[in-house]
Amino acid sequence: MKAFKRFSASVAVLLLAACSGSTEDVQLTLCKQLAGDLVFGDYQKSDWLAEDMQFKGYDDLEVIVRYKSESGEGETRCYYAYDTTDENAMNLANPATAYATYPSKVTQDGIVLESMMWAKKINEIMLKQGKEAIKVPMEKVSETVEQVKMKLQE
Repeated sequence: MKAFKRFSASVAVLLLAACSGSTEDVQLTLCKQLAGDLVFGDYQKSDWLAEDMQFKGYDDLEVIVRYKSESGEGETRCYYAYDTTDENAMNLANPATAYATYPSKVTQDGIVLESMMWAKKINEIMLKQGKEAIKVPMEKVSETVEQVKMKLQE
């Protein structure tokens, strides 16, 4: 019974640790990954010239990602609709939580992109993110199970 309690506690700690990832706002992460995929064919591109989030009250949140490519400097802008019915402490602590997590409009170097084009890419990115989010905790759980098995056999 004592081993089971230790095992349960270990699994809980590992899951919490594995789930506590980046503190970057989801809108910024998604816009950066979309820009990386659109421009570089790599949704995980990580070296940007600049990134900015402009909060405009009840208007769209504007996320701006600037980059340098072979053809020069450019930018991708993602717009997220205000999407909360009741404002609360969470919105005050992190204003991005009051906005949708899926963009309503995307521009590339000032040109509005067709939603079907970027929506498909975002869905692919989100699918990859989901698989990656599950992978690490599952690996940690498997490692812990193996460690517990070894301890129980001792």
